[in-house]
Amino acid sequence: MSVEARAKELFLDALEREPAERAAFVRSSSGHDAALVERVEVLLAAHERAEQRLGRAAEARAELGDGRAQPDAPREGRARPH
Repeated sequence: MSVEARAKELFLDALEREPAERAAFVRSSSGHDAALVERVEVLLAAHERAEQRLGRAAEARAELGDGRAQPDAPREGRARPH
């Protein structure tokens, strides 16, 4: 199995653990393969950044309103299609 395939498998397994447990899990499951640990840590860091961005975007929408009309509500100045 390639490093990328092993990294993906280990990454997905790590996501099933609490964030605080992931690094130790990856190190203990890697078989002392430094390249594998590094690749999975990169994937986990990218995943964490994405979750943080999505969380901030959701908070902003909740605070400001997302500005989107409800699907069945007509927009002001536009007729509802027949």
